[in-house]
Amino acid sequence: MQKGKNPPPPPPPPPPPPHAGKVVWSVDVVTQDDWYKTTFDIDAANGEILREEVDRD
Repeated sequence: MQKGKNPPPPPPPPPPPPHAGKVVWSVDVVTQDDWYKTTFDIDAANGEILREEVDRD
């Protein structure tokens, strides 16, 4: 072990997701025309869409 050399500190933890601590509905919607699936995360208290992700596979 080398004298005077300390290991680097660990990285900080990642930030919490934007909807941490909220009641959230996760809803999947599939369109019949192209079969794309869209996932919505919706704040259950006020109906605000928190996240929208389209899966085109």
